[in-house]
Amino acid sequence: MTDNSQYPSKSERAARSSDRARLLGKGSAATAPKVRRDMSAQVQRLARRLGKEPEEIAAKISPDTLRRTKYPVIETVNKDGTRSFRHDWGIEEAPRSLTS
Repeated sequence: MTDNSQYPSKSERAARSSDRARLLGKGSAATAPKVRRDMSAQVQRLARRLGKEPEEIAAKISPDTLRRTKYPVIETVNKDGTRSFRHDWGIEEAPRSLTS
């Protein structure tokens, strides 16, 4: 355990700063942490069906389209193997108060 009664020396502050930068992945793309994007269930199902990673699929989709895949839909598998998607009309917004 270190003694925190004195301010750390300049060399110790520099060492801490370089350690922090290394841990945060600053300075080099090779050491940068992998960015985790929010995945919708649709993207995860598609990745599982294609045998790929969800991050790989999401990287190919624009952020706006990726956001829209999180809307509630009803997925139906047709007789010919295709899939149809319909908006779930059973979900309705509740009335809002005038003060919110």
